Amino acid sequence: MFVRKSMKEEIKIYLSDLIMKGEVKPGNQIVETKIAKELQVSQSPVREAFKELESLGILEVKPFRGTFVKKFSKQELKDIYSIRAELEGLAIESAIFNIEESDIESLKQVYKEMEDASLTDNLVLQIKLDNKFHRIIVELSHSEILLNIWEKLCLPYWTYYGTILYSKQKNLIERHKPIIGALQDKDETKAKTVIREHFLELKNHL
Repeated sequence: MFVRKSMKEEIKIYLSDLIMKGEVKPGNQIVETKIAKELQVSQSPVREAFKELESLGILEVKPFRGTFVKKFSKQELKDIYSIRAELEGLAIESAIFNIEESDIESLKQVYKEMEDASLTDNLVLQIKLDNKFHRIIVELSHSEILLNIWEKLCLPYWTYYGTILYSKQKNLIERHKPIIGALQDKDETKAKTVIREHFLELKNHL
């Protein structure tokens, strides 16, 4: 039974995990009643999660055929990176004034966990830690609107495919270090620049 977030949000995470683990692949059909039965929940929150994932371009409904995991395009990934560059650029502008030493230590701890995870083949764990790192920054903006938009983008899913397509994966973890440095220095201009470059350079490598 899901308790931490709304059931709809937990189902979104569950479905994203299925895709990232390769259990459901782009082009595969996904059935509402089957998911509801697996999770032992009513179809209502599953339907809501399906609709939201459809609005994000992750699922698509084909008339008279059903719901399928959408086959993504590089352009869609590029668009997501562009959106994240601006969204997290806004977040870090505010975060710089709210961040405390304990927050810096939290980011460093997640960074260390990302380094450890990179030694394994658990790509899903690496992406969850990346998501955790960036979530800390967005939460530090103290903007509920920014956080809500950020959460609705279902970023772990897109990060997964971006990571697969990115040709220099060894640099992905290290790219977070300048972000920590800029936040530690409380340098607003540098922080916004490095976090935007973090995403725009990834976009350009797709």
